[in-house]
Amino acid sequence: MVSVPGGEFVMGFADQDSQGYNDERPQHPVTVPSFFMGRYPVTVETWPLGTRLTRRSLSAPRVQAHRS
Repeated sequence: MVSVPGGEFVMGFADQDSQGYNDERPQHPVTVPSFFMGRYPVTVETWPLGTRLTRRSLSAPRVQAHRS
């Protein structure tokens, strides 16, 4: 695990910018707290091994992206 420092950034597209979708407006400030992230990627093939080694459930929550 590696530590990712928190910080602030501006998220979204400015109204006058021709790129981006409507759900990416308005541009606004976002504050993200510090967090930890795994150093190495986990693939579909290695996920079952990791769950067995840590004795965790094999299922993972599904995240669904959408565009308006």
